[in-house]
Amino acid sequence: MTPELNGLCDSTGVMDRTRFEITKRERDFARLLRNVRQRAQLTQQEVADAAGLPRSLISELEHARTPVRLVHVRPLAEGLAKDESERRALLDCADPRAEERQWGRLPPDTGAERRLRAEATLLRWQAEARAKREREAAILDAYRAGVKWREIVERYGIPKTTLYELLAERGVAIRQRKWGRRSAPTGPAIGPVE
Repeated sequence: MTPELNGLCDSTGVMDRTRFEITKRERDFARLLRNVRQRAQLTQQEVADAAGLPRSLISELEHARTPVRLVHVRPLAEGLAKDESERRALLDCADPRAEERQWGRLPPDTGAERRLRAEATLLRWQAEARAKREREAAILDAYRAGVKWREIVERYGIPKTTLYELLAERGVAIRQRKWGRRSAPTGPAIGPVE
């Protein structure tokens, strides 16, 4: 037996299906789920299809072989409970720390936490896009005001190539170079090679 499977297998080498200690919570939920399902005269497959869960999970929950996770209990409670008290009883059996007990790590985020993180990410992206647009507008305003490209490059930390790409993208006419102290280049014209 390989060392990584050592803690997960019994003495015969068969995978141990219960990698956690079964608690009263799992036993109570198993009994309650089975009673509710039988009272509704549904098969495990029908319950699984209605809740969007695998049938094997329904079986494991009914036999207290897996932790009772809120992510599994919610759809079951919504679909099976005949009244609010039964729904509440099913939800109360869920263990928010089930993943930690089973896998030795913190439980995954709930849907609300994921939504909050997604909203925060969206707000951050919107702020970054707004800042980028404002920076580009400031660069374009500076260029239109006659600030030399070297000053723009130094002030905004933007490469010259990126500056010219931005100008071309926004349809801003690129100023022609004015020859100052140095004279315009002279010499033979370069033409096609024959």
